[in-house]
Amino acid sequence: MDQTVTNVIKTINALTDNTKNSYLVPTLGGAPIACRFKTWTGATKEDIQSLQQFDLPDDLIDFLLVTNGLDLFNMQTEYGPLTWAHVLSCQEIIENYLLMKKIGFAGGEAGESVGVIHLTDIGMININIGRLKAGQHYLSYPGERGNEYFNFTFADWLHRYIVCGGSEFWNLLY
Repeated sequence: MDQTVTNVIKTINALTDNTKNSYLVPTLGGAPIACRFKTWTGATKEDIQSLQQFDLPDDLIDFLLVTNGLDLFNMQTEYGPLTWAHVLSCQEIIENYLLMKKIGFAGGEAGESVGVIHLTDIGMININIGRLKAGQHYLSYPGERGNEYFNFTFADWLHRYIVCGGSEFWNLLY
């Protein structure tokens, strides 16, 4: 298993006592927000086989074997529950791909795009299969910047997002 995937799971478990407890996330100009993480049972061999058509990166497959989907930074608001980020399960990856293909957003000149992470109020982060096969950066920025790509693997991006408390770390100026 990819060491970064192991680090992601260890980080989640350390912050939340194996997802039993909430985690206080600092906010700018306000009180910390109590957030929870939700994991699921790992994907079955059949689930993973259903994704073979996409030729997804090994670190994503390793991750799905540990938890077939992940909710990050769940919180209760005055309007109801809110989840900042959701890593799609095997079934959700397929369903999202079929929907995007049906409406013309998967495939074409840009190459096959497979959604893997949904960021609330921002958009979907996709894996561009053509870029992945060509050894290029393949993980897209979310939303409007979907034609730009992170210089991170799936697991590296996920680990940074968790360590940065669910912030849009890619928009921070260093």
